[in-house]
Amino acid sequence: MSTLTLTWFGHAAFLLEAGGVRILLDPYKAPDVGGYAPIETDADIVLVSHLNPKYHSHWDAAAGTPLRLNGLDFADSPQGLAALGIEFKAIKVWESPARDVPVSMPYFEMAGLSLCHSGDLGDMLTEAEVAPIRGVDIFLAVAGGPPTLPIADLKTVIDLIQPRIVIPMHYQNGKVNLELRPVDDLLAQFDPSQIVYHPSPTLKLSSEMLPSETKIFVLPSAR
Repeated sequence: MSTLTLTWFGHAAFLLEAGGVRILLDPYKAPDVGGYAPIETDADIVLVSHLNPKYHSHWDAAAGTPLRLNGLDFADSPQGLAALGIEFKAIKVWESPARDVPVSMPYFEMAGLSLCHSGDLGDMLTEAEVAPIRGVDIFLAVAGGPPTLPIADLKTVIDLIQPRIVIPMHYQNGKVNLELRPVDDLLAQFDPSQIVYHPSPTLKLSSEMLPSETKIFVLPSAR
């Protein structure tokens, strides 16, 4: 049984491990980001949703010389970008309703599980933007409200995508120096039976372990 190990460092930063490949997503820079501790980890690939060195693209959080990928470089490309046996694709979306600052939502598969990172999404998705990720197994959801996607719109997006697992990120937990809402605002939109409070920042998943309906997994941050 192939297993994906997912760790939430904090804010929008995750480490994914499967099949000997380590992918670091949207690493922040500490102490610039606030109270989160620095990320110092080995990675084969650093994948960012857009360039924002303070909150989303601190390349040096990964040791060594990993491959650096920016989702905006291949957003909306049918071919995507292949690296280390993984096919990466991304949806070009927007940081605000003005739709003047592009960001991306990268998506790909590891260990037989499909995953999408919502990046710095700040505007409601269109049907064309939802279509490539509908039914994704794991959705890393920007959950702090404005200046990113309002909570009610995020609930609508989740209902449209129908992911098996939602992992909230990018919200106020007393560590980030942004005016964001706490994760409880998102959780209030769901039935309590859909919410899982995981005791660890690390979650091990396989296709056999996926829930039959959407579950919200709330993780403590590793940093």
